[in-house]
Amino acid sequence: DDPTRAVLACFDCEAVLRKLNLEGRFGVTTGRVFCGAVGSTKRQEYTVMGDTVNLSARLMANAKKAGCTILVDELTAKRAQAEVACRALEPIMVKGKSELIKIFDPQKPSNEVLTTITNGEIAVRFPWVQFDSVLTSLETWDELRTVRAILNNKEVTSEGKIAEAGWVRGGTLLLSGPHGMGKEELAEYVVHHCRGELKMAICFGTMRCRPGSL
Repeated sequence: DDPTRAVLACFDCEAVLRKLNLEGRFGVTTGRVFCGAVGSTKRQEYTVMGDTVNLSARLMANAKKAGCTILVDELTAKRAQAEVACRALEPIMVKGKSELIKIFDPQKPSNEVLTTITNGEIAVRFPWVQFDSVLTSLETWDELRTVRAILNNKEVTSEGKIAEAGWVRGGTLLLSGPHGMGKEELAEYVVHHCRGELKMAICFGTMRCRPGSL
């Protein structure tokens, strides 16, 4: 998620400069670069070099002309699209390039309210993109079986048997596992069960890609 972090860092830098009555311009690109020490045995400095670095400098220089503070290239916009919406602008010519470069203006994410209560009805919007899934209807899914047992004040023993759990009034449920195992589906199931069956009010806290987001 480096491209996303880089764009979000630009928003933070922009806010700090604005408090100082200063104006900053930023260019963010994604690609391979050389990163390390350059120079002789007498004098060296740590730097990053490469076409990707040069392009980011060109975007920074063209940001004001494009009418925005931050400009990103096409690859950065694609990699960050899950967290940051990017508005496509007219492609531009930059020094060192023979073809037009596609540029994008990233839009700062807003801290949205994910849980609302209206006339006693609790509405929940998840901080990720919801999608239809059949996973939570699979009776043979072991992880779902374990979560269901916990929510019903039960626990699954090492032998796979269901027994009385040690906690009754509450606790912490941590969902952890490798990418693609179905953690989002399990999280949605837990929230819907707690809201519908246990009549709980739902409060979200998520760092998204970096601290300070929400």
